[in-house]
Amino acid sequence: MRRRRPSRPTLVCGAVVLALLGCRRPPETALRLAPIGMHPRGEYTATPDGAVTFAGNGRLDLDLYLQRGPLTITVVGRDDGAATLGVGVDDRLLGTVLLDAGRDAAVEGTIERSGMHALWLTASPRAPGATPALRLERILVGSDG
Repeated sequence: MRRRRPSRPTLVCGAVVLALLGCRRPPETALRLAPIGMHPRGEYTATPDGAVTFAGNGRLDLDLYLQRGPLTITVVGRDDGAATLGVGVDDRLLGTVLLDAGRDAAVEGTIERSGMHALWLTASPRAPGATPALRLERILVGSDG
């Protein structure tokens, strides 16, 4: 029995479909960071799973490559209700979050140029003289760039 070859229109349609599939926008990328790997400073304790708990003022810093475009930084952790967490890139504060009841908190911003950037998080008491206990479990960095 002789096999029938595909017709020219079938081959052209198949090539167009493959070309369109190749032009899709790549999915969102995410980087999961353990806070202990982000160079903690201040009074803190670390756990074997990579979480960091700050008692009072503290800071996490990390240099990483970020793509130009929208950026979302999600912080997963717990707070005793006495701390705020500032999240920023380079010399720009992107936002301040409160970690209430163990819910994730996110800030969004835009990266103007692709390249190496300094990601930082600062823990500070909400009231003068307070000694907060702020536990950071993981930080997710997402980009549509």
